[in-house]
Amino acid sequence: MDTVLDIHTRNVEKTRIIGALALASNLTAPLTYLDVGASWGVDNALVRRLCQSKKMRVVGFEPDPQEYAKLRAACPEDLYFECGLGDEDIERKFYNCASSANSSFLEPDLEAFSVPFRREQFHVVSTPQMAMRRVDSLIREGKMPAPDFVKIDAQGFEFNVLKGFGQELGRALGFRIETQLRPMYKGQAMFPEIYNLMRSRGFILRDIRPMWPDLYEVVEVEVYFSQDPRSVGDRFQTLKLWELMHDIPQGRTVIELADGKRAWYTIPM
Repeated sequence: MDTVLDIHTRNVEKTRIIGALALASNLTAPLTYLDVGASWGVDNALVRRLCQSKKMRVVGFEPDPQEYAKLRAACPEDLYFECGLGDEDIERKFYNCASSANSSFLEPDLEAFSVPFRREQFHVVSTPQMAMRRVDSLIREGKMPAPDFVKIDAQGFEFNVLKGFGQELGRALGFRIETQLRPMYKGQAMFPEIYNLMRSRGFILRDIRPMWPDLYEVVEVEVYFSQDPRSVGDRFQTLKLWELMHDIPQGRTVIELADGKRAWYTIPM
């Protein structure tokens, strides 16, 4: 038997889907969703729904040859690249780990993990040379469109990927980025560096969600940045679509009431 919570969750999800499809119906051209670290495919149900309705197209980057082949076969209408993204157009050593999802252009720091099983997952099994590309180079060469929405899961290399956007960074509306609060890879940048870069380019932090802990300690988080809704002009509805896709909380602020008291004010979606 369904609980009240089950029914509420289904209704909320249905509302999000209806709202997203209504916003997407006004689009004059499909949006571009950039998936950096695309292993196992897009994990957002609304992105998949919008792709099915031809309102969105995925551009993905996956350096693992087997995962790349699976993505190409499963999603022939999307655009996938068998390489990594970063801040240079070069060949660079790539650290393949025992668990492929942990592979990176950075060497894992095995001393960062308290649990032996986690260290085994991050154990390096090979170090081939791998092609690395900058986003702005690929856009300039006409190989990919400028993205509207971006998801980055690059195992400690997220800051380098963001630098590789160059001046294209400010053209995107929203970013979903996996990052760390302390190093898991040698020489990696962490959340403070990402926060400062995004703020310097006009983005605001919209949400933080804890991910994989190391015993009691939160180490990895997903952070969500967007352009300020007050400054996006005629792209406002598109930004609202990004908010629905990622279940971004409504804005809130403190206001002063007529009687001098203060109260929370929730900004309408």
